[in-house]
Amino acid sequence: MILKDGAYYILETNTIPGMTATSLFPQSAKAAGMTFSQLLDRLIELGIRARRRRTTRG
Repeated sequence: MILKDGAYYILETNTIPGMTATSLFPQSAKAAGMTFSQLLDRLIELGIRARRRRTTRG
């Protein structure tokens, strides 16, 4: 992740060998006050938004 202009940007999430509640990325989210379920919901939401932006551009 990077922090730019007060916003965090995820550069890459490596889900191999898997993303479980005990993996490093979910542990980082937990330290920030986010549950594993909330993290997954947010990742899905961001993916859907990004897809919509790409399909409405052209």
